[in-house]
Amino acid sequence: IAAYAIGADEGFVYVRAEYPLAVERLQKALEQARAMGLLGHNILGRGFHFDLDIRMGSGAFVCGEETA
Repeated sequence: IAAYAIGADEGFVYVRAEYPLAVERLQKALEQARAMGLLGHNILGRGFHFDLDIRMGSGAFVCGEETA
């Protein structure tokens, strides 16, 4: 909803590298969302384009609420 509201076409999800299972599950969820037309080009036939990419961190804690 936020991406649509500001007209963004790309987003990133930061996951620490120490959580490979989380990365694997998130990747699968993103693939499913793309297959269902909820991410990617022309979402739900509405002319809105948006996709998410996973960015893995190198271990430093830089994504907590206090640094958001």
